[in-house]
Amino acid sequence: MSRPRIVFVTYYRLVPTGQIGIFKRCMRLISRLLDDFEIHLVNFGPLPHTDPLFAEVSQRIEIHPTPDENLGDALHDLFQRLEPRAVVIGESPIRGSLRMAHRVACALGLWQITLDNFYGPLYPAAFIREFPRVDRWLALGLTPDGAPGFRADNVEVIPPLIRFPEGFGSLERDRIAVMGYDKQTLLTGSRLLDLLPADQKADFFIAPQWEAYLRSQCRHLDRPGVRVLSLPPDMELYGSLARSRLILGKAGFQQVVEGLLLGAPIVCQACGGGLEEVIVADYLKPYVRFVPSETALGTVMPVIAAWLDGPPVTRWSQMASEIADPLAYGAGRLAALVDEGP
Repeated sequence: MSRPRIVFVTYYRLVPTGQIGIFKRCMRLISRLLDDFEIHLVNFGPLPHTDPLFAEVSQRIEIHPTPDENLGDALHDLFQRLEPRAVVIGESPIRGSLRMAHRVACALGLWQITLDNFYGPLYPAAFIREFPRVDRWLALGLTPDGAPGFRADNVEVIPPLIRFPEGFGSLERDRIAVMGYDKQTLLTGSRLLDLLPADQKADFFIAPQWEAYLRSQCRHLDRPGVRVLSLPPDMELYGSLARSRLILGKAGFQQVVEGLLLGAPIVCQACGGGLEEVIVADYLKPYVRFVPSETALGTVMPVIAAWLDGPPVTRWSQMASEIADPLAYGAGRLAALVDEGP
């Protein structure tokens, strides 16, 4: 018996700034749907063949190249040939290639599910108002009361797509994590380490393209307790965040909420097109700070010192006792939204 088809539409970019979160959340969901669905991928941009999860997933899905010209016609032919049960778009189809995929799916009358961020209670209605032809939404984020999620009309809110590492809650928090998938965040992370005690442990998460740059900027990489991890497996990432007292990362919403779910507040390196302070929900603001560049770290050092000495964030990490595997939970909710289609 053939499995229902799902087409995922996403993108992946590393320059001029890292934009990999949309791709990663789709890969995580796909990894839990492979046994029940026939998965097809349309990705705009390069494919990260050195990423462990993609390397594993790619062996069991069909990847469709995207043309440089006549994209609409190519997507129309592909969707018409596949007749998928659902088209899953990696984020709101505001512009560009994702917008084209949305329009083609509308023209063919295909069931559409869009993934996006849950910025706060106002956003379920905003999704429906701005994109009325999207049939269902799966919004990832953290709720004000710490609950795993809720359903509002055609929007299903779920927690970030992570897995709690073994022993979560009892692990020693002895480090900081730098999510350095772009040059500016690596530079800011390197300067932050200059300002912290010499015995401060740190994990740098990078893409392979930036390792030489990091080594040219950071003089602490050879000291004990400092690690450089190039596109590591997800469980290694979760294990580090669960042991971190704070995170420094690009101003990306997914990094913010994943870190908070694992108990770590975050300093965000502001970047073009990323998360802005004005749209951070009030209930998240105590745990999020922004810096425009490495030269402004002094403005946040008092709160960094308090985070390093204080307790972890527990408002959402207590969810671990209710949902041990948020990724499996999220994949199950996506499968249910697919089944709601005609």
